[in-house]
Amino acid sequence: QLTDATDSVQLWAKTMEADLSTTGIRTVEDAITANVLARIGDEVGAIPRRLVRESRAKPPESLSSYEATLAFYRYNFHVDPDSYNRTFTALKAAVENEPGYALAWAQLAEMYVDAEQLGFDCPDDPLEMAGTFAQRAIDLDPTCQQALSTLSYVNFALHHHEAAISAAEKAISLNPNSSYQVATAAFWMGLSGELKRGKELINNAAQLNPHGPGWLRLVPLLWYLDNDDLAAALDESRQFRSPNLAWGALLRASVGAINGEDLFAASSYRELKALFPEVAEEPKPYIQAFVHFTHLKSALLEGLER
Repeated sequence: QLTDATDSVQLWAKTMEADLSTTGIRTVEDAITANVLARIGDEVGAIPRRLVRESRAKPPESLSSYEATLAFYRYNFHVDPDSYNRTFTALKAAVENEPGYALAWAQLAEMYVDAEQLGFDCPDDPLEMAGTFAQRAIDLDPTCQQALSTLSYVNFALHHHEAAISAAEKAISLNPNSSYQVATAAFWMGLSGELKRGKELINNAAQLNPHGPGWLRLVPLLWYLDNDDLAAALDESRQFRSPNLAWGALLRASVGAINGEDLFAASSYRELKALFPEVAEEPKPYIQAFVHFTHLKSALLEGLER
């Protein structure tokens, strides 16, 4: 087991069985190493989460470049205009102060795509700027996993699905043990058409570190919906943990109605209407920003109309 010595919180524990051959012992050692690294050193591991908490009180423009990149990971758990503006400001300052910092360029590029996809304030042509900044990050550091994942997101937003899948595959191959980067790249891969592989990679990443952003569960949910496993899709909707996004209530309302869970669906729709009235009024643009395939968009919209 792995325990945080500062507060005695258990970070990881598992019982393993293996034979006592050299191969068996090495297999167990490799599994322990992967799990421990993911729980403490991953982008959403124990160490980065602690550092983020320590820097939250600082004004965004005063954050160090490294603290700005940590703010980006926190933003992905708290996607709202205030968090967006704070992180965007911090990352702009980071690339101005350290123009050779590939990770900061890659994250700033992703912020521009989010502006386009989620409707945050942004300059003209955010996707063009995002593509330029993502490529700059790759040119600075071809091994920057975040840069290739962001490039996948850019291509997804442009409906260049084959290019998005290709970039995601490259990102994953750079470090298959980085649970956060693998899961986010798999997210864009899945939404670009590889739902099954995306779901498998996201679930595998969650086994290494369960502290990923809740919106990652959209890909498994869509896979279940695409395969008519409606009970599993409903279960995924119940586990969707991103309270600052309309997706949670929207999916629960739609998939609940599809499953005939009328009271649950009605309650979820009231939640959507209370918290995100503009999405409840006109859900189609919100859905089609991230669900590009007609039959899945239609299924979600029809569920909301029931």
